[in-house]
Parts: sequence; C-alpha cells; structure tokens
Amino acid sequence: MTRSLDAILTEALKNPEKYDYLVVDSLLDGNEINKIIKAPVVVAIYTGMTAPLPPEILKAYNHEISKQMIPVNKKFNLNMRDYVIMRSSGDIQYKLMLTSKEFHLWGDKLDKSFYFIGPSSIEKRPKDESFSFQKDVNKKLIYISLGTLFNSNLNFFKDCIDAFGNSEEYQVIMSVGKVIDLKKFENVPKNFYIYNYVPQHQVLEIADVFISHGGLNSVNERLILNEKPIIIIPQAGDQFSNAKAISDFEAGISMFKDTINKKKLIDAVNSIIAMRKNIRKEFKKFFRVLKKQEKKEKMYLKVICLIY
Repeated sequence: MTRSLDAILTEALKNPEKYDYLVVDSLLDGNEINKIIKAPVVVAIYTGMTAPLPPEILKAYNHEISKQMIPVNKKFNLNMRDYVIMRSSGDIQYKLMLTSKEFHLWGDKLDKSFYFIGPSSIEKRPKDESFSFQKDVNKKLIYISLGTLFNSNLNFFKDCIDAFGNSEEYQVIMSVGKVIDLKKFENVPKNFYIYNYVPQHQVLEIADVFISHGGLNSVNERLILNEKPIIIIPQAGDQFSNAKAISDFEAGISMFKDTINKKKLIDAVNSIIAMRKNIRKEFKKFFRVLKKQEKKEKMYLKVICLIY
C-alpha cells in the first residue's frame, strides 16, 4: 500500500490541475493527502465495519500503520494515520458507504457525513470462454470459495472434501486461490473440481449452494444477482458483520470457522437447499433492501481516485 501511495502521489504532483474532490479508498488517509492535493475529501467505504472503536484499539492500529508509513511520510512531509480512524473520523465531510443502511450493523448510529449509495460492482460480466464446466443435471452443485485474501486454510478445504467427497448427490467446485498448490490435494474425489481460480459470476449462476467467506462482493453477487441464500464462514474483517446481517435477515446461514466439521457442513448445505424452496416469496424484502440506493447525486467533477 505504501509503495502504491508513493507512486500515485508522485504522479499526481506532476499534474497542475485543480481538483474539485479527492476520492480515496478507506485504507488511505485522505486528510493528509489533502495537504498535497487540495480538495474536499470523499472516502469510499466498501465494508460494513464502521463503528466507534475504543481508544486503546485505535492507538494500537495507529502505532502499527505509522511504522509502515515512515518512508512515504518522510518523502512527502505527511503524517499518515490509520484507515480505521478514517472510517469513523468526524472531520471528513463525505463518506460514501457502498451498501444500504438497513444492511449495515450500525446504520442508524452513523452521523450525516455517511451517505449510503448502495452496493458497488454488481453487474453481469462477459462470459469467460476459457472456463469450461459441465454441470450434472441430476446432482446439486456446491461452490466453495474463501475469496482472494483469506484462502490459505488447507484444512478447511480438506474438511469439505471429507463432507462431500464421492457423493452421489453433489458436484463440488472448489476455488482455493493462488496460495495453495493443487498438488496438496491427493486422491481428489471424482465429484470434486478444484481450481486456483474460477470466474465466480459464471459459477454462481449454476450453483445450487454457495459456501463463502462472506466478503461483501461475494454476498452481493449471490443475493442480488442470483437471488439465492448463502452459507458464510467468515475469516476476518467485515465478513463477521456481513455474516450477522445475513443471519438477521434470514438470508442464509453463518458458521464459525473454528467449529467446522463434516456433519455441520452437511447440515448447513441441507438447510440451504430447503431454504431455497421459499426464496422467491420470503426474500423479496431483503433484495429490495440490498438494491436500494438511498442517496443518488450526479456530480460532474474532475476526480482523482486513489485505489488500493
């Protein structure tokens, strides 16, 4: 992140234009960057985890980020703070929340500087012709993925094989990310298809069950684009708050990663399949909540976007 920020600021300083707004990701300190690019700061926050934190927690985060930011702070004469502070700081005028207020755990407690503009990146994508998979019409398809950042839990993937391997009822697509070597999976059952990467939007269109880490994009893709419930096994960060929201809305099932075993996985899948029978009727309200955009404003601005 610090290397990216260094490169972006170096490039931005070459541009003499005046900007109307400075739009930053929530992992960056917009107020400090504002000393270089002088414009009102807008923070785009993708996650639901925006709640006041105890001072001792903020201090610990700030101490760690300060060490990492020393080179870029020194070069540009800045004093970068931690992104956790940026999400709840009262001195930022505009904070764009990429979800709906009803889906946010603290939606009613946030001040007027937070604008709920609805989920982002929810769209149909071109088909990836390089990915070929033939679904067995006589079996249910389970898709398992822990996303791109927290997917190194080899034991979890082996638990899934233990639960559904050689099943006559299920096919299973398992995306294990780039960290895990596929050679570590020995004697792969004939009903399992294990990849380092799959085009998730394509797989979700045909999957009967989705077992996910609960990242916001994965949740939205499943619930909004496919209108099907989800099983969430949160690994870190906002995934826990997303899991709670899913449970509160009865739009899926959440499970604790440290208590996963064969029986619990099988029971969860069976529950989701039963839940799907009433989804069109029962989940209409939930879909409206996720799709709702409470604040729509057209702004014709010159914008510099700092993306992590």
